[in-house]
Amino acid sequence: LMTVILGATLERQRSLLQEQLESFDACQAGCSSQADRAEILAAIAGIYEGIGGLDAFNQMVRSPEFKHQVVQILSTRSLVRGRMSFFLIPMVCLMGYVSCAIAHKSVLAHLITYIALVSWLVAGLPLFTALLLERGSRTVGSLARSESSHLSRLLSCASPGRGRLALASCRSATEAVLCMLASVAVMILAMDPGKFGLNASGCVLVALGVHLPLVLGAYCLLVRGAPLPPAPDVLVVGGDAC
Repeated sequence: LMTVILGATLERQRSLLQEQLESFDACQAGCSSQADRAEILAAIAGIYEGIGGLDAFNQMVRSPEFKHQVVQILSTRSLVRGRMSFFLIPMVCLMGYVSCAIAHKSVLAHLITYIALVSWLVAGLPLFTALLLERGSRTVGSLARSESSHLSRLLSCASPGRGRLALASCRSATEAVLCMLASVAVMILAMDPGKFGLNASGCVLVALGVHLPLVLGAYCLLVRGAPLPPAPDVLVVGGDAC
């Protein structure tokens, strides 16, 4: 839920930034030092000398192309891609712990376990983090400005955003838990594949089949930039969005 709320907060901040860029004026921009402010304005005017000076700079900042570039840099997917190292340390520690825990197991068990852990490291965690953030962002984007301008108002019982945020959280959490259970089931299968009528090759194929959707999902969402499917509507009981 907190990740979805973070996504909603980021969307509110991006919307506010876009509004500020639409009315940007370098002459009205604040600065902690008046001397530095004068130097900055003079440098900008010098760069745009002959093509309009500060007015040309203001028009460039207000242009739709510039705003689009800024929003793309601050998009949830770009933030997740740029902070992959956040997932690295805990997952490496987990891999070390699991390796010690299954040290006495077979080579097949080690192979399947590493397939699962690496899949979650490079794809699963970034994928579900991006999903949570983007679903929170889309929730804010679907609401009226008055309903999403303040987080307290967004989370109030009277706001339809509260139910939508809860639905997005439950949906993503259910998807993540199901994928994790599938990974755990495959690791258990690798402990004794013969018990389930599989050989080593069959067990590896099952592991790859289970974790390939994670990798493909992360590739499509974070690399290709595929759009998310439309979110289902919130069920309203008794006319109350709570």
